[in-house]
Amino acid sequence: MTRSLTNELFIPFEEPKNKFRSYRKHFKTPSLDKLRSPNFSLFSDQEYSEEEVAKTMVETMEQYMSKTRADYGSGVYGPKIEDNDNFELKGQFLKKLRTNTFSGSDHEDANEHIEKVLEIVDLFHIPNITIDQVILRAFPMSLTGVASR
Repeated sequence: MTRSLTNELFIPFEEPKNKFRSYRKHFKTPSLDKLRSPNFSLFSDQEYSEEEVAKTMVETMEQYMSKTRADYGSGVYGPKIEDNDNFELKGQFLKKLRTNTFSGSDHEDANEHIEKVLEIVDLFHIPNITIDQVILRAFPMSLTGVASR
């Protein structure tokens, strides 16, 4: 770096801890807030019956799961395809995808299914569309039953 570029360097905060703490409250996740957890202490002297402990833990897990599901969407999303870059899967490819389905049963091999789907998708060549975009659109069509949820 030359000396002429030093004016573009980042200027550090005077009080970084205070600055980061003030920013942290803007990004607080309500579902993970300690104040919302139930009043249940493993270190208290009060005795709890096993039923009370189990009930509290089940309720706590249900509350946690409902809050985290409500706060966040799915982590998987399809990459954006530009409006002028449309494609459709032809009937023969759809038929291959639907005949090689995966339902999640014990006798099915997930890795083998993924390999089959990748072999089918590798046959596609669509201008301006990546193979990942095609896979993320085509793979859910190959799932049935429990695996499709």
